[in-house]
Amino acid sequence: MAWRGHERRNAGNAGNARGLGGGFGGGSHGHALAGIVGSAVLWVCVGVVIAQVLLMAWSIIYLRLTEGIDTQSAEDTLESTLADAKRRASEVGNRARQAADRVREQAEAASRKVGSSMPGRGDQPGAPAGSTPPGTMPPGPGPDAAAAPGATPAASAAGISAAAPHGLCVQCRQPLDEGANFCGFCGTPVRRA
Repeated sequence: MAWRGHERRNAGNAGNARGLGGGFGGGSHGHALAGIVGSAVLWVCVGVVIAQVLLMAWSIIYLRLTEGIDTQSAEDTLESTLADAKRRASEVGNRARQAADRVREQAEAASRKVGSSMPGRGDQPGAPAGSTPPGTMPPGPGPDAAAAPGATPAASAAGISAAAPHGLCVQCRQPLDEGANFCGFCGTPVRRA
């Protein structure tokens, strides 16, 4: 009897293995699975051969098209063009920085001239004479101020003593050019009567 139990256990295990598709021992399932795997390997091999032939054809076409082309001179031309563009961009940047520095220096000089000619402001305790609150422009002469006979262009440009023949900007009190639509100093639109 013990032998029969052992036989039953093995028979049960073999049946489970066949039922799960393992063993390839019997039935048509094993042959079908082998046929599928074999076909897949065959098609992969055929696909690799076709891909190699196409790659070879593309390589031959590329080599024939680029046979007489000097790629080194094309690379040198491209590099020199890029270097020239970088050089010009840095020159433009340097000129812009220099222009911004000049404008900043002129604005500081004009604000020092205007600030030194004005009496101290009493609304700020401890403020030195000629100082203005941060972020504000010092007041200039009104638009109806008459030109002083000996006024210099620098004093007139700073808006200290005279009105320009075409008026002053309402924002920064700088003289306006004839026919200007915007102030040349601060960019404020000019109101025409």
